[in-house]
Amino acid sequence: PKSGPMRVFVLQDPLLDAADEDVKRVMDSSAMRLREAGHRLDVTAAAIDFKALHVDQRHAMLYQMGRVHAPLLKLPVDMLGEKLRVAIGEGLAIDDDAFNGACARIETARTTLFAQIDDADAVLWPAAPATAPEGLAWTGDPSFISPWTALGGPVVTVPAGTGSNGLPIGMLLSAKPGVDHAFTSVAKTLAAALQDQD
Repeated sequence: PKSGPMRVFVLQDPLLDAADEDVKRVMDSSAMRLREAGHRLDVTAAAIDFKALHVDQRHAMLYQMGRVHAPLLKLPVDMLGEKLRVAIGEGLAIDDDAFNGACARIETARTTLFAQIDDADAVLWPAAPATAPEGLAWTGDPSFISPWTALGGPVVTVPAGTGSNGLPIGMLLSAKPGVDHAFTSVAKTLAAALQDQD
Protein backbone atom coordinates (compact mmCIF):
# COMPACT_ATOMS: atom_id res chain seq x y z
CA PRO A 1 0.00 0.00 0.00
CA LYS A 2 1.11 3.52 -0.75
CA SER A 3 2.12 5.61 2.23
CA GLY A 4 2.69 9.32 2.47
CA PRO A 5 0.89 12.14 0.68
CA MET A 6 -1.41 11.28 -2.21
CA ARG A 7 -1.77 13.26 -5.42
CA VAL A 8 -5.45 14.07 -5.88
CA PHE A 9 -6.91 15.76 -8.92
CA VAL A 10 -9.88 18.08 -8.45
CA LEU A 11 -11.30 18.39 -11.94
CA GLN A 12 -13.27 21.42 -13.04
CA ASP A 13 -15.97 20.87 -15.64
CA PRO A 14 -19.16 22.71 -16.68
CA LEU A 15 -21.23 19.66 -15.63
CA LEU A 16 -20.44 20.56 -12.02
CA ASP A 17 -22.28 23.87 -12.43
CA ALA A 18 -25.45 21.80 -11.89
CA ALA A 19 -24.41 21.06 -8.31
CA ASP A 20 -26.45 22.78 -5.63
CA GLU A 21 -24.82 25.12 -3.12
CA ASP A 22 -24.62 22.45 -0.40
CA VAL A 23 -22.72 20.11 -2.70
CA LYS A 24 -20.35 22.90 -3.80
CA ARG A 25 -19.71 23.75 -0.15
CA VAL A 26 -18.95 20.13 0.77
CA MET A 27 -16.75 19.76 -2.33
CA ASP A 28 -14.70 22.79 -1.25
CA SER A 29 -14.44 21.59 2.34
CA SER A 30 -13.46 18.11 1.13
CA ALA A 31 -10.60 19.54 -0.91
CA MET A 32 -9.55 21.61 2.09
CA ARG A 33 -9.61 18.55 4.36
CA LEU A 34 -7.42 16.59 1.97
CA ARG A 35 -4.97 19.48 1.72
CA GLU A 36 -4.91 19.87 5.51
CA ALA A 37 -4.20 16.13 5.79
CA GLY A 38 -1.04 16.71 3.73
CA HIS A 39 -2.22 15.48 0.34
CA ARG A 40 -1.30 17.30 -2.87
CA LEU A 41 -4.27 18.70 -4.76
CA ASP A 42 -4.13 19.56 -8.45
CA VAL A 43 -7.11 21.72 -9.40
CA THR A 44 -7.42 21.75 -13.18
CA ALA A 45 -9.93 21.86 -16.01
CA ALA A 46 -10.91 18.40 -17.23
CA ALA A 47 -9.53 17.48 -20.65
CA ILE A 48 -12.88 15.92 -21.60
CA ASP A 49 -16.53 16.97 -21.67
CA PHE A 50 -18.24 15.22 -18.75
CA LYS A 51 -21.74 16.24 -19.84
CA ALA A 52 -21.21 14.64 -23.25
CA LEU A 53 -19.74 11.58 -21.55
CA HIS A 54 -22.84 11.29 -19.35
CA VAL A 55 -25.05 11.36 -22.47
CA ASP A 56 -22.91 8.76 -24.26
CA GLN A 57 -22.89 6.48 -21.20
CA ARG A 58 -26.66 6.68 -20.96
CA HIS A 59 -27.16 5.88 -24.64
CA ALA A 60 -24.76 2.92 -24.50
CA MET A 61 -26.42 1.60 -21.34
CA LEU A 62 -29.95 1.95 -22.74
CA TYR A 63 -28.95 0.30 -26.04
CA GLN A 64 -27.56 -2.70 -24.18
CA MET A 65 -30.51 -2.80 -21.78
CA GLY A 66 -32.91 -2.84 -24.70
CA ARG A 67 -31.17 -5.76 -26.40
CA VAL A 68 -30.71 -7.83 -23.25
CA HIS A 69 -34.10 -7.22 -21.66
CA ALA A 70 -36.39 -6.95 -24.70
CA PRO A 71 -38.08 -10.29 -23.86
CA LEU A 72 -39.42 -8.71 -20.66
CA LEU A 73 -41.74 -6.56 -22.77
CA LYS A 74 -43.77 -9.72 -23.47
CA LEU A 75 -44.69 -10.00 -19.79
CA PRO A 76 -48.08 -8.78 -18.59
CA VAL A 77 -47.97 -5.04 -17.92
CA ASP A 78 -48.39 -5.47 -14.16
CA MET A 79 -45.29 -7.69 -13.95
CA LEU A 80 -42.81 -5.07 -15.18
CA GLY A 81 -42.15 -1.67 -13.64
CA GLU A 82 -42.94 1.35 -15.81
CA LYS A 83 -39.44 2.83 -15.54
CA LEU A 84 -37.85 -0.41 -16.77
CA ARG A 85 -40.41 -0.79 -19.56
CA VAL A 86 -39.71 2.77 -20.77
CA ALA A 87 -35.92 2.29 -20.54
CA ILE A 88 -36.06 -0.91 -22.60
CA GLY A 89 -38.16 0.89 -25.22
CA GLU A 90 -35.72 3.80 -25.32
CA GLY A 91 -32.85 1.38 -25.75
CA LEU A 92 -34.50 -0.48 -28.60
CA ALA A 93 -34.97 2.85 -30.41
CA ILE A 94 -31.20 3.50 -30.41
CA ASP A 95 -29.64 2.15 -33.59
CA ASP A 96 -26.30 0.37 -33.99
CA ASP A 97 -24.53 3.39 -35.47
CA ALA A 98 -25.53 5.60 -32.56
CA PHE A 99 -24.39 2.94 -30.08
CA ASN A 100 -21.06 2.44 -31.85
CA GLY A 101 -20.51 6.20 -31.97
CA ALA A 102 -21.19 6.51 -28.23
CA CYS A 103 -18.76 3.66 -27.49
CA ALA A 104 -16.05 5.24 -29.64
CA ARG A 105 -16.46 8.60 -27.91
CA ILE A 106 -16.34 6.91 -24.50
CA GLU A 107 -13.08 5.20 -25.44
CA THR A 108 -11.59 8.49 -26.66
CA ALA A 109 -12.65 10.22 -23.45
CA ARG A 110 -11.11 7.41 -21.39
CA THR A 111 -7.79 7.67 -23.22
CA THR A 112 -7.74 11.47 -23.05
CA LEU A 113 -8.65 11.82 -19.39
CA PHE A 114 -6.34 9.15 -18.06
CA ALA A 115 -3.46 10.58 -20.07
CA GLN A 116 -4.16 13.90 -18.32
CA ILE A 117 -4.22 12.40 -14.82
CA ASP A 118 -1.87 9.45 -15.33
CA ASP A 119 0.13 10.11 -12.16
CA ALA A 120 -2.89 10.79 -9.95
CA ASP A 121 -3.56 8.58 -6.96
CA ALA A 122 -7.21 9.65 -7.07
CA VAL A 123 -9.73 12.12 -8.44
CA LEU A 124 -12.15 13.92 -6.11
CA TRP A 125 -15.61 14.57 -7.58
CA PRO A 126 -19.13 15.03 -6.16
CA ALA A 127 -21.16 11.82 -6.24
CA ALA A 128 -24.36 13.68 -7.16
CA PRO A 129 -25.53 17.22 -7.84
CA ALA A 130 -27.62 17.28 -4.65
CA THR A 131 -28.00 15.51 -1.34
CA ALA A 132 -29.28 11.97 -1.15
CA PRO A 133 -33.03 12.05 -1.89
CA GLU A 134 -35.52 11.69 0.92
CA GLY A 135 -37.46 8.42 0.89
CA LEU A 136 -37.13 5.38 -1.33
CA ALA A 137 -39.01 6.48 -4.45
CA TRP A 138 -35.85 7.65 -6.27
CA THR A 139 -32.16 6.88 -5.89
CA GLY A 140 -31.05 10.30 -7.08
CA ASP A 141 -29.59 12.01 -10.13
CA PRO A 142 -26.90 9.77 -11.72
CA SER A 143 -25.40 12.46 -13.97
CA PHE A 144 -22.26 12.97 -11.87
CA ILE A 145 -21.41 9.31 -11.36
CA SER A 146 -22.35 7.88 -14.77
CA PRO A 147 -19.30 9.37 -16.54
CA TRP A 148 -17.05 7.57 -14.06
CA THR A 149 -18.94 4.34 -14.72
CA ALA A 150 -18.18 4.80 -18.42
CA LEU A 151 -14.52 5.57 -17.76
CA GLY A 152 -14.10 2.16 -16.15
CA GLY A 153 -11.82 2.85 -13.21
CA PRO A 154 -12.48 1.98 -9.58
CA VAL A 155 -15.03 4.22 -7.86
CA VAL A 156 -15.63 4.68 -4.15
CA THR A 157 -18.29 7.02 -2.76
CA VAL A 158 -17.56 8.44 0.67
CA PRO A 159 -19.96 10.29 2.98
CA ALA A 160 -18.45 13.75 3.26
CA GLY A 161 -21.04 16.03 4.81
CA THR A 162 -24.69 16.95 5.03
CA GLY A 163 -26.92 19.38 3.24
CA SER A 164 -29.02 22.10 4.81
CA ASN A 165 -31.90 19.58 4.67
CA GLY A 166 -29.94 17.20 6.94
CA LEU A 167 -29.46 14.56 4.25
CA PRO A 168 -26.02 13.17 3.35
CA ILE A 169 -23.70 14.38 0.61
CA GLY A 170 -21.17 12.00 -0.87
CA MET A 171 -17.87 12.59 -2.60
CA LEU A 172 -16.60 10.23 -5.22
CA LEU A 173 -13.01 9.02 -5.38
CA SER A 174 -11.86 7.39 -8.60
CA ALA A 175 -8.71 6.41 -10.45
CA LYS A 176 -7.61 4.95 -13.76
CA PRO A 177 -8.63 1.42 -14.76
CA GLY A 178 -6.43 -1.44 -13.61
CA VAL A 179 -5.39 -0.06 -10.21
CA ASP A 180 -8.33 -1.42 -8.23
CA HIS A 181 -6.31 -3.37 -5.66
CA ALA A 182 -3.90 -0.54 -4.87
CA PHE A 183 -6.76 1.97 -4.92
CA THR A 184 -8.45 0.32 -1.95
CA SER A 185 -5.73 1.59 0.39
CA VAL A 186 -5.63 5.00 -1.34
CA ALA A 187 -9.40 5.39 -0.96
CA LYS A 188 -9.28 4.27 2.67
CA THR A 189 -6.61 6.87 3.46
CA LEU A 190 -8.43 9.67 1.66
CA ALA A 191 -11.82 8.69 3.07
CA ALA A 192 -10.47 9.02 6.59
CA ALA A 193 -9.68 12.69 5.88
CA LEU A 194 -13.19 13.31 4.49
CA GLN A 195 -15.25 11.96 7.38
CA ASP A 196 -17.38 13.99 9.76
CA GLN A 197 -17.62 17.19 7.71
CA ASP A 198 -20.37 19.71 8.26
